[in-house]
Amino acid sequence: MKPNKKLFLGVVEQVSAACRPEGFVEHPAYDPGWEPANQAYEASLIRLVNAEFIDQLEICFYPSLRSFSFDVTRIVNSFGFTSVDDIPQDAGLWTESWLYQPFDRYSLLSGQKWNPFSHFLQFRIGKRQPIDVDVEAAKISQRFVRNSKYLYGALSGTYKGQMVHVAHHEIERPQ
Repeated sequence: MKPNKKLFLGVVEQVSAACRPEGFVEHPAYDPGWEPANQAYEASLIRLVNAEFIDQLEICFYPSLRSFSFDVTRIVNSFGFTSVDDIPQDAGLWTESWLYQPFDRYSLLSGQKWNPFSHFLQFRIGKRQPIDVDVEAAKISQRFVRNSKYLYGALSGTYKGQMVHVAHHEIERPQ
């Protein structure tokens, strides 16, 4: 297995385990892996929040930037889903369903000091070559776990600060 893929899957495994107590499970429609259109490895976790909201946690690894990002997309559950099992298992159908809903994006920041060369203060991996995949996966996962309290606080409405960037989006369906 290639080192980038091994690193990505190691982080996904550890972050998924850390998110399970918050109700996140593997997304039934999306398999973790390489996304050629975005030039990134991507995985999605999902949860229902009191049948009112659907939260989709996106874990992305950009090999060219040597960084990970962790973003939660929150939409109102206008579909009437009562469990994660109700979500369509076809990726195209699910994407078509939620893409044109108004949503809020919660982006977890790494907490590193800003510099002009940083890319949205994402979670960066070390510059040493060759990388020790297991050590780097553990470091990224530990940083996520350390900062995830801010993400969960922002999702519950109790945290307003600089560790989570929140943006509202509305995408209109093309005619």
